[in-house]
Amino acid sequence: MITLNHLLHHQIFDQFDLLTAKHALQREVKHISLLETPDFEKYLIPKSLILTTLYPIKSDVSLFENLLDVLLEKDVSGLVIKLKRYVDIIPPKILERAEKLGLPIISLTYDANLSTLSSRILNEIALDSLRSLSSSSMYLDWVQRLDEDPSIETILALKKQMNDVTFSIFDHDKNERYDASPEWSDMAEKVFLKAESYNKIDDFYVVKDVIRLSNKHLFTVILYSKEDQQGLLYYYSEMIKMMLVFLYQRKQEQSLQQNQFLLELISTSHILEGREQEFKKKSELFHWDVNFPLTMVLVHLDLNFSNAKKHDIRIESIRQIFMNHLDLEKRQIRYLQLSQNIVFLFSQPLGVSMELKFRHIISEFEKFNQGQWMKIAYTEKLESLAAISKSYATLLRGMNLILEHRTREKIFNDQSVKMLGLLANISQADLQDYVQTSLHEVLQYEKKQGVPLLDTMYTLINHQFNLKTAAEELFIHYNTLRHRIQILESLGFARENLKNNHFDLIFAIYLAKNLSL
Repeated sequence: MITLNHLLHHQIFDQFDLLTAKHALQREVKHISLLETPDFEKYLIPKSLILTTLYPIKSDVSLFENLLDVLLEKDVSGLVIKLKRYVDIIPPKILERAEKLGLPIISLTYDANLSTLSSRILNEIALDSLRSLSSSSMYLDWVQRLDEDPSIETILALKKQMNDVTFSIFDHDKNERYDASPEWSDMAEKVFLKAESYNKIDDFYVVKDVIRLSNKHLFTVILYSKEDQQGLLYYYSEMIKMMLVFLYQRKQEQSLQQNQFLLELISTSHILEGREQEFKKKSELFHWDVNFPLTMVLVHLDLNFSNAKKHDIRIESIRQIFMNHLDLEKRQIRYLQLSQNIVFLFSQPLGVSMELKFRHIISEFEKFNQGQWMKIAYTEKLESLAAISKSYATLLRGMNLILEHRTREKIFNDQSVKMLGLLANISQADLQDYVQTSLHEVLQYEKKQGVPLLDTMYTLINHQFNLKTAAEELFIHYNTLRHRIQILESLGFARENLKNNHFDLIFAIYLAKNLSL
């Protein structure tokens, strides 16, 4: 068993200060959690050591006090805080409370690397688990192979040493099953629906077991044999389960390190200017094929999930939608989730109309997620590292304005975002009056008849009155679009006026779309 005391006295931490609860260092450490989102309580795992820069807390003492209560309720091992990033000192009031609660708080210096620290802790936990298993030569051989090539395929290859026993593994995160003996796949289908136990099904003896973490199913393991050898099946099951846990921890370690890397990239990339080779090497560690220019997309989701498992699946499905519509491979795109925002970074696709692609992405997301919505702010042609954090700051400010004004439009490029920032300083009453004066007839007709004439005008202008492509973007028939144009003309908005780009009219349409006036 790994305790906090063990980690502090085995050179896992380079430098640290133990600030509270020196008497409570025997707390068990089974996991680590990175706390960098405001809704932290959803993602805390019991008996985990919490690593954080206090980004979600900053100087909010009441929120910090709430955090202590949540940590105690979740039975975490302790709290490790990297100072001087978002918080310079921990308030004495917080330290006194943590001491009374018996919750160890450990502070790290600004130079501390949370990714390296998380890697060391996970390795120590994994090694401790492996030490407690059988030290048979067969098992040690399996562990060595897995350490050299940590993958499901390595575990499946062990079938060769198991004689008349075979097995299947179901990965719940990926929703995929792997069969060590593909010819037994029909049996795997039957057993997967059975309860966890030792059973005889048809002519086979079967063991089914599930690996869970905080009520989340990670893997299901199924072993089969034609002989009644219950002990051997359970023995192999335990070894395979431990190897799968080892794989999961490696995956979590990689994910934590990548998230920390991406968080630093979007918040402090300006200080990396001139260090492109260093950035390239780090990207390769996370198997990211990154080439400039980059596109950055900030996605805001209106999500209301009852549990974290559904939430995780939905975020992965969104990445897949992006990959499908932008023709990207996994190695070409990376994302970072920050509460209800997701930041995507990928190399600029050639010859692609990004706005049209994003409309298709939003349409697919909302089609399969009824009652949910998505807004996108994006910037293209990021030519340098320094541009990444500056662009993220601009997009984030813009997205906050978009949400504040409850805009009808769902897609904003960086220029639109900047214009919104300028308009935010003008009287809303004056803007409202300007829009009503310019578009009164259209807005009244739209309100009474429910025909989206404003969207139609906006799309026609964007497509330079190419009716075919405008109809495609509006998802309506060509003749339906022609009918809407006739309505507009009957209201006094002749096609030629729109074609000639009268600035006052186009500006009014932009305001009505983007500021919900």
